[in-house]
Amino acid sequence: MSPSRRNLRVVYIVAAIVVLAAAALVVVKGGYFSLRKAASESSLYTVARGDLLITVTATGDLKAKNSIKIAPEIQGRATIVYLVEEGKRVEKGEILAELDKTEIETQVSEMEIKVEQAEDTLFQAEEALKIQKIQNENDLEKAQLDLKFALWDLDKYEAEHKKKEKEKRVAVRSAETELTKANDKLTVFEKEQLVEKGFKTENEYKEVEFKVEEAETKLDSARTDLDLLLDFTYPREKEEKKRKIAEAERNLEMVKIKTASDLQLKNKSVQVRGAQLESQVTRLDQLRKELEKMTIKAPSPGLVIYGRSERPWERQDIYVGASTYRGRTLFTLPDVSLMQVAASVNEVDLPRVKLGQKANVSIESLPHIKPKGTVEKIATLANRQHWWMPEVKEFDVDITIEECPEELKPGVSAKAEIVVDSLKDVTYVPLEAVFEREGQEVCYVAASEQFVARPVKTGKSNDDFVEIKEGLQPGEKIALFRPDEGKIKMSPIQEKGLENE
Repeated sequence: MSPSRRNLRVVYIVAAIVVLAAAALVVVKGGYFSLRKAASESSLYTVARGDLLITVTATGDLKAKNSIKIAPEIQGRATIVYLVEEGKRVEKGEILAELDKTEIETQVSEMEIKVEQAEDTLFQAEEALKIQKIQNENDLEKAQLDLKFALWDLDKYEAEHKKKEKEKRVAVRSAETELTKANDKLTVFEKEQLVEKGFKTENEYKEVEFKVEEAETKLDSARTDLDLLLDFTYPREKEEKKRKIAEAERNLEMVKIKTASDLQLKNKSVQVRGAQLESQVTRLDQLRKELEKMTIKAPSPGLVIYGRSERPWERQDIYVGASTYRGRTLFTLPDVSLMQVAASVNEVDLPRVKLGQKANVSIESLPHIKPKGTVEKIATLANRQHWWMPEVKEFDVDITIEECPEELKPGVSAKAEIVVDSLKDVTYVPLEAVFEREGQEVCYVAASEQFVARPVKTGKSNDDFVEIKEGLQPGEKIALFRPDEGKIKMSPIQEKGLENE
């Protein structure tokens, strides 16, 4: 066994060594050491062979693997009107406490009225939006039709103008023809001297002259009508038709802008009313949730503990009629259906401890309960140092108990033997039987009236026994103490073995 292992072992079993040392006192007669006296005081051990569990001892307290701190989630303060009995086992959903709901219930009723009013206002805004959409469709359709009719009026006027122009031109040509005929007839009268020759009368001549003047007047009138049509009536009326088209186009654009603006306003009104309703509903939901939070229920099964276990003095402030507030821990609810041993392991033993290793658990106050456990968590940093042994460091190890009995409660002292290995059919002796001599581990074997210091090669060990790989045989008697140096005998072979070491 290594010196560091031996020194640490000595630190932890000082009392045991003192007792063993006292038991190892012998009576010396005539310079010889008495093996009979040693044997009578149970200071010898018979080397055994068999299966050996290699364990690491971890001590600590029981705790719930899952422990929940329960605090109100209310806004402000409230008075406690009901409390579940401390120490009671509760199921998930069971009521732990009731807080005064009077004020919050009033707020809920008032907000429900506001929500109804907001719903009515939103309904009216939505109906106004529907009406606006219909009105917009009508206005747009009318403006579009007005523009279409204006365009049609221009096309119709162009067609009518062409017809009138053609009629005026025909009238001019007809007047020109009549004038030509009248002039030709007048020319015949004058050229043939029909009046002078007595073929026609003076009245007939004057009548022909009148026909010429009448034809000229008709031609002038026809030409004037055509000029008026082309130069004045047509341009003016065409421009008027175009103006009406432009007016219809502007009106259509204005209607589009107005309908879009009106629709946007109505949409905005719906959005505002909807946002107001949503805000009111959200607030109502919050108040209802606040109302639900006035009833504090168990989130999981567990054992009811008032306040926080690490601050027991706060328990006196938790009672019916007391005031509480958000975030104040009213209950700690350990789930006692799944318990752990919150243990500590010495830094020397820590490398041998692995996650998933099995452990045998013993409860100091419940010796009849021997549950099994599994290593579930190993701390990476040392948790504390003892003031009387500052050089000894310990690490937290959580061991989850399998099939947890109902009698187990948080805070109870417990010890766990963590099984780090299982040796089959090996030779082993107590740790107290292995000593160090000149850098070599030895056991003191009883031989005749003296002890023989025999070198041994050790293997794995637990808190009580160590495997002997070489040096001892099952059935041999060895000392559980270091005999008087003057009464030790060593065989030549053994001495040679020590010298070679």
